[in-house]
Amino acid sequence: MQQQRKNQTAYSKQAEMDEAIDRVNNFINCLNIKKNRKEELKRIVDLIQISYHKALDDKFHMKRKNVEVQKKCNKVTQALKDLREESGKVSAELDVLKCKFEEFQNENKTIQNGNKKIQNENKIIQNKNQELEKNMTEEIQLKFAENNEIYKHQMKYVFDFELFYTDDILNEIKNKMLNQIQDNMLNQVQDISYNDTPSKYLNFQTYLNTPTKTTTDSDVNRPLRVLIIKRHKNIDTIIDGKIESGCCRVGDRCLIMPNRTCVEVTNIYYEDIETDSCDCGKNVRLKLNNIEEEISPGFILCNVQQDPCRVGRVFDAQVTIIEHQSIICPGYSAVLHIHAAITKVQLKQIIRLIDHETGNTIQEHPTFIKQGQIVIARFELLQSGEAICMETFKDYPQLGRFTLRNASQTVALGNVLEIIE
Repeated sequence: MQQQRKNQTAYSKQAEMDEAIDRVNNFINCLNIKKNRKEELKRIVDLIQISYHKALDDKFHMKRKNVEVQKKCNKVTQALKDLREESGKVSAELDVLKCKFEEFQNENKTIQNGNKKIQNENKIIQNKNQELEKNMTEEIQLKFAENNEIYKHQMKYVFDFELFYTDDILNEIKNKMLNQIQDNMLNQVQDISYNDTPSKYLNFQTYLNTPTKTTTDSDVNRPLRVLIIKRHKNIDTIIDGKIESGCCRVGDRCLIMPNRTCVEVTNIYYEDIETDSCDCGKNVRLKLNNIEEEISPGFILCNVQQDPCRVGRVFDAQVTIIEHQSIICPGYSAVLHIHAAITKVQLKQIIRLIDHETGNTIQEHPTFIKQGQIVIARFELLQSGEAICMETFKDYPQLGRFTLRNASQTVALGNVLEIIE
């Protein structure tokens, strides 16, 4: 509105000027002077009119420029105001970051103190391990010396401890002790209360004090199952294994499963002493002949005249999920550790969810399982065409229980219920 009034005022002044110019021209026409003089006066009047109009235009343009400059000044003022507000926000954020940095320094100090404690605990554990190894070695040496006292009256030579019990043999003995502890842990997994934390029921000292399973006549009379643990390098015919059931004698003709390789047992060594036979529960070293194919840990030696060990790649099992952060769905893969065999398996189907207190079925074909649950599920070996030796837990517990591991941690414990194929 104000701008319109200003424009109307400018237009009225211009009209007054034009009217005045017209009156001056009329006045000049009325003068009694020479024609040249009149034309000169009119040119002067025209120059005055042109100058006036130019001045008006210049004034108009100056006003427009002033308006634009004012707008720019307003924008700059607003920008300065916004900049001051942003500066205030940045200052506040800097204060927050300063506080967080101080908290981080305090946490870092706490972590460093924790690391020092862990280092001290590791030193204590290392000292304890050295003490245990020393005591174990001394005990073996004493037992060895006692055996030498017995054998020297019956044999022409005595055994040299350093010759027979090398570092590798001592490590092997220690690993067998740890394997026995793991077997005891798996034997008692059915008695675990699943409301307890894993650290509570996987107590190392508890299982150290747990008595091992004793050998019975029924185990000796069952079909032969020798779990092959190791084949000696550069010695093609000697294997280390554990007799899980049955009895092994020199001269027995056997099958190595799953390859069904036919071999003959020519020598048996128990505790580095050659013997004619050995029954279940013993760790033995066997010398075989007619071995041409590769032998891997997890192969099983069976008697030709008895039922061979079963072989499978698809099986149903009862599984207890003991530690896993997220849910587990069909298609999940993990590393299967069953007796001495290690391979990858995939969860194909979740058959049913089991109540760990009553053993009853809670849900048929759930879509997923999680930590603390017990399920019946179907698994398949990932490698195409692969098959491994296994037995049902009901028939041969030592060959039918397994663990599932993923990312260096034990995810689940399981028992084989049925071998599908």
